[in-house]
Amino acid sequence: MPPIDEKVRICLLYEYRLGSHAEVATFNLNKVFGVGSVSLFSVTYYYAKFRRGDVNLALKQKGKYSKVNPDIVRAMLKRDPTLTCREIAKVFGVNGTTISRLLKKMKKGAVLPKYKYK
Repeated sequence: MPPIDEKVRICLLYEYRLGSHAEVATFNLNKVFGVGSVSLFSVTYYYAKFRRGDVNLALKQKGKYSKVNPDIVRAMLKRDPTLTCREIAKVFGVNGTTISRLLKKMKKGAVLPKYKYK
């Protein structure tokens, strides 16, 4: 289900509080915002949410907020380009995979672990 525009969500709550059925609300919202702007499934989902008492219209953020600041990672790598993902991850208290994904996003590539030979 794609995210619904905030204006449409506000109107959904309005329709719900008016006592409109989901089908009527879907028809009215598609008439105002254009055909396909909201589906019957979306309206029934939000109506169930409103019935539970949850009238918060803000979208939930998907994923988890990261403690890792990309600028700090960039500065760390500039200072010491031999740092590994695990070493950087240890500083932030996250998994090495998190750092690896961030580096990929930053177009840096994963930093391979350095081996110390005796």
